[in-house]
Amino acid sequence: MKKEKICFVIAPIGEPDTDIRRTSDQVFNHIISPAVKPLGYKSVRANHISEPGIITSQVIRYVVESPLVIADLTGRNPNVFYELAIRHAIRKPLLQLIKKGEEIPFDVAGMRTIQFDIHDLDNVEEAKQELVNQIKSVEEGKTKLDTPISVALDLTIEKFMRLSYRFPSLFDTRSRMMEILQEFSKTESLKEIKIIAATGGSIIPLFDEYIESGRPIGNTLIKMLVMDPSCPQTARAATHWPEEARHNIEMSLPVLNDRFKKMGKKVKFEWKTYDFLPSVQGLLFGETYLFIGWWEWVDVGNKKMELTGAARPFSYFGKDDPNAEYFFSLFRSWFDYAWNVEP
Repeated sequence: MKKEKICFVIAPIGEPDTDIRRTSDQVFNHIISPAVKPLGYKSVRANHISEPGIITSQVIRYVVESPLVIADLTGRNPNVFYELAIRHAIRKPLLQLIKKGEEIPFDVAGMRTIQFDIHDLDNVEEAKQELVNQIKSVEEGKTKLDTPISVALDLTIEKFMRLSYRFPSLFDTRSRMMEILQEFSKTESLKEIKIIAATGGSIIPLFDEYIESGRPIGNTLIKMLVMDPSCPQTARAATHWPEEARHNIEMSLPVLNDRFKKMGKKVKFEWKTYDFLPSVQGLLFGETYLFIGWWEWVDVGNKKMELTGAARPFSYFGKDDPNAEYFFSLFRSWFDYAWNVEP
């Protein structure tokens, strides 16, 4: 049996036997529930929650986790707008209703809102049908949900993304890199990603994960430099580097190349080896974003020092950072030399 999806209803509830409760029940029973049930949703309102625990926390959990939320803005209820703001922030499917004749509050007036008159049977049917149409549009991915909060957050994040940040290691940069790869997919112009890695063991899983997510990369040329397993520096490198580099060159990189080819002609992947150690490592996304780190010597005991890379801190720079140009230039110079040097 197919499990019902939850449609959580944010609405003014009021006390029993009040006009607010009666109107809310009518909207719930005669507009919302009949619209969502045929689409596989079970409608739930805050006063229907019978689980033990703190009711406010439970309501917030439903607001956040439910695949669909419908908000009745009638009466400008403070609790409704508190819960609505939470849903706006996480940018998950949300539909809005309001009683016909009431003014839609300014802060949410830019969002499509269905107006209803519970005393007009024709209008009730129209409201139900409009709910059905909007739900189907959301489910088919035809509707992009932009809310006042999400737009403001996007602008803040975009500003932050173009400045600088310090990550504890390359492994901690993955979520940021995923966001940048997704941003690259939105434009048709050719983007170039330049990578300097030790063995590629930290970078290959990043692209594997992105490809498995089903998201496109766009018109992109990816160039990757990895260590030649026989280069002199391997004598001082971490003990796993030579074998890992050899495995990735012979196996993992060709497999990744095949996966990129299946994504279409817009994605091109190339790699080369270097037989000396560049001063820097990291990834340069076009001329916009840079993750850069340095090789470091660590004491592994018995008077022995080893080179380490991905586990060391990485600095992130966006093109608008006033201090970025030096690091962009530094990375480009090392990459271009290693890429173009005669074997």
